[in-house]
Amino acid sequence: MLVFLAWIAASLWWSQAPYTSWYTALILAALPLSFFAWHLMPDPDEVWRYLKMAFVPAVWVVSVWGVYQVVFLGLPRALGPVADPNVFACLLNLAWFPLLAAFFKTDFAAAGRSRSAHLFIGLTLMVVALAFSAAGSRGAMFAWLILMSIAFWAFRGLPNFRVNFAISLLIAFASYLIIAAVSQVQLADRVGADYLARDASVSLRLVIWRTTVEMYLAHPWLGTGLGTWGDIYPAYRQGVDNSTAGYYTHNDYLQIVQEGGIIGIALFLLVLLALAGLLRRAIESGKTQPGCTENVGLMLAVSAAVLHASVNFIFYLIYINIFIGLYAARAWQSDVRVSNAFIMLRLSSHMQRILILFVVAIPIGQIILHETGQVLLNGQSRTLSLLRKQYPELTPYKIAHVIAAIRPNEYIAQRYILESAVQSLGEIEPRDVSLRRAILSETLERFEALRLQLPNSAELGAEEAQLLLKYEVLMPRGVAVRKARDIAQAALKDDPRHVDAIMALANTYFAEGSKTIGFAILSSGVSRMIFLRDRLILQAEVLKHLGGSLKDLEKIQTGLRAIRFACKIGDCAENALIQESFVLRLQKLAVAVIPSDDPLAEAALASLFDA
Repeated sequence: MLVFLAWIAASLWWSQAPYTSWYTALILAALPLSFFAWHLMPDPDEVWRYLKMAFVPAVWVVSVWGVYQVVFLGLPRALGPVADPNVFACLLNLAWFPLLAAFFKTDFAAAGRSRSAHLFIGLTLMVVALAFSAAGSRGAMFAWLILMSIAFWAFRGLPNFRVNFAISLLIAFASYLIIAAVSQVQLADRVGADYLARDASVSLRLVIWRTTVEMYLAHPWLGTGLGTWGDIYPAYRQGVDNSTAGYYTHNDYLQIVQEGGIIGIALFLLVLLALAGLLRRAIESGKTQPGCTENVGLMLAVSAAVLHASVNFIFYLIYINIFIGLYAARAWQSDVRVSNAFIMLRLSSHMQRILILFVVAIPIGQIILHETGQVLLNGQSRTLSLLRKQYPELTPYKIAHVIAAIRPNEYIAQRYILESAVQSLGEIEPRDVSLRRAILSETLERFEALRLQLPNSAELGAEEAQLLLKYEVLMPRGVAVRKARDIAQAALKDDPRHVDAIMALANTYFAEGSKTIGFAILSSGVSRMIFLRDRLILQAEVLKHLGGSLKDLEKIQTGLRAIRFACKIGDCAENALIQESFVLRLQKLAVAVIPSDDPLAEAALASLFDA
């Protein structure tokens, strides 16, 4: 754990995008940090008692939430409080196995507990199983099936095993039948051979995994940096991947090996190997010490997340890593054979508090600065409006400068300063050429600094290229166009399908009067587009250069950019209708300007009329 934590911190030094890596490093570091933080607790047994008191009510709330979503709201799959049903199912596995251990635990009679306690845990398992079935996650179910067999093997020597075995299976089976009867969720159908053969998500995962291997081979030892997969992926993305958001590879081990290289995945697998050894020890201890049954449940839950991570993004969520770290720490601490192993952290309570503060101060400070930027620099902050009533001199620009002074690499603050500079360029009196040139020069320097900080950001490159074209009169003849073209071409190497970079590159040729080359670039871009939205934006750009209404076309492009793709299930159902309305509007505008004397322009618009 300690070596893995040290590697996470060190990896920031060689990351290709340190800003992006900071937050992924915090997410992955949550596992070892929560593990260490638990052992620094002055009285962990007392803390654990309070956590268990809150655990069951929280499980009820989250589970009922998921059941309500599919039964009463009609969602195709339960999400609970998170954005993805697979993540929700992983959380339910983290709840199921500790509860199952409590259900089988031998000290009910010894502790004098009534049958009502056993019944209540059984009912809680039932609610969890209902929500789990409603989530319909094949990866979570795969992990559940494997670990249930291990759980039954581990609990086989406990009193009333056969009865509890039958009841737990009945709970799981009945929950599945109930959800199948009252909702659209049919998990059995989703794991059938025919369904899997037709399911695009399965074939796309295989494509993404093969692509990730190619990305890994380019940087095999240290990787490209934690959290950079989504930045690198557009340059490798296959045309058939036309439905994923492109944030995760849906296999944490492949993503970690691509981002962290062979060294990173080796250290991570060593941590998981140690956790597997802890599960084995917990099972062995449970045979002779009934009190260790709880440890078995905790480590089975951890193992469920480990297995599930092979087909979904699990370790890239901070709250799941915190759960895993705490579960592992509790099981390790209560294992009698390692109870004296944490000697190096047996410090005085005063030193423990200092150490805890030191460990968490830096990441918490980074998060506070980031969230401050998110809240106060978004242009619509009610919090800032209230603050300015008391402190009128407190402007977003000053806040951005303060944040940037404390943390120079804070992207949100630097971005706000950059956008302010761009805005000021348009507000300065056109006759004041020297001032405009000075501000343009400063703005371009800020663009360059941000692009160095985020080297794979095609968006920044496209914006800088467009800015150069807009204010080319402030630079020597031809310099702005040539520089804009170089920047746009570099951006397209990072993301060959980046719409704004394609338009920026085409506009460098239109600016020189080379319409044929400009239309060729736009036409080629249209043919490469994966998403209809992006293709329509490019086609609107073609119509601009054919003499279409600039005002109408810019409104269409703005509306198309507002379409969201990374949505919760059911949230983006209207996208198809919205895009269809834009197709009709573009068709009407296209009819007014074609036929054209440029065949490449007409070729770029051909798919518009096919639609």
